[in-house]
Amino acid sequence: MKTAVLTVIYPKARPYLNDLLGSLQNQTDRDFTFVVVNDGLAGLEKKLKKTGSPFKMLADTGTPAHLRKIGIRWACRMGFDAIIFLDADDRMDSRRVETVKKMLSKHAVVFNDLVLFGRAFKRPTPLLSRRFKEGGRVRAQDLLTMNCLGLSNTSVRTDVTGESARLVPDSIRAFDWAFFTRILLKGREAVFTRKTRTYYRQHAANTAPFAPGEKDILAAVRIKADHYKALKSEGQKYGELAKTFSKLAARLSRDRSFKKTYCSAVRNARGRYPLWWEMIKDEKELGL
Repeated sequence: MKTAVLTVIYPKARPYLNDLLGSLQNQTDRDFTFVVVNDGLAGLEKKLKKTGSPFKMLADTGTPAHLRKIGIRWACRMGFDAIIFLDADDRMDSRRVETVKKMLSKHAVVFNDLVLFGRAFKRPTPLLSRRFKEGGRVRAQDLLTMNCLGLSNTSVRTDVTGESARLVPDSIRAFDWAFFTRILLKGREAVFTRKTRTYYRQHAANTAPFAPGEKDILAAVRIKADHYKALKSEGQKYGELAKTFSKLAARLSRDRSFKKTYCSAVRNARGRYPLWWEMIKDEKELGL
C-alpha cells in the first residue's frame, strides 16, 4: 500500500519539529513518504534531508483548509493509496503506520486514540478511548453536532478523498469536520482503534475545548454556523442548523448580557473531556 504521511508545517511549529520527525523515524513500518506542505518555515527542506527518509515538500501559502487540500490533491495525483494525517505540533506512537495500514486494507477511514499531553495535563490522558471501543463505528449522523475525526488521528484511502476535499471551501476553519462529514455522507464509516495513539499536544493555541474562554466560545459558534452553511446542499437538517447557529452568532455579537449568560452556560455544561465543537449548543439545548 503506497502511503503518505501528510502534515502542514508553519513557523510556529518549529519548537515541535524534532518531536514530529522523531516519531516518524521510530515507526515500525517505515514504508511511507512524508508529504509536507510548508507554509513558510525557513530551512525546513534541509532539516528533512537530514532524516534520510523519503519526503516531498510542497511550498504554498493560504488558509489551513487550502493547504490541506493541496497535500491531499498531490497525494491522490501521485498514485498514493492511503494518507495518514498528522499535525505538526503532535507526535505518534511507533506502531501507528503499521497498524492503520493493515486496517485500511479493510476500511476506508480509520481513526485512532488521542492522548492529551503538555499544558495543564500532569500525565498523558487518553481522550477517545473514553468514548469508543475497539472497532467502534462512526457514521455521518454521529458528526452532526461534534467531531472526533481530526487531522492528527485519522487515516484514509485516497479512493474516497478527492471529491470530498474539493467540495470543502478554502474559507472553512474546521476543515477536518467538513471533510470527513462529506466522506461519511457517501455511506461510509470510520472505524476506531485504540491499538495505536497520536499524542495531542496541548498549548496556548489549541486548548480551547478543555479551557474555553469567551473568545474561544464565540469563535466556535461562528465555526459551527459556517460548517453547517457549507453542508446545506446535503440536506434540510444542515440548512436548519445553519440558520440556528447564524442567529445565535448574531445575538451574541449584539447582546452583551446574553453573551455572558451563554458563555457561562457552555462552560458549566461542557463536561470534562468534550470532543471538538460538542460543547457549542443552541439556546434551547442549554435551557436559556
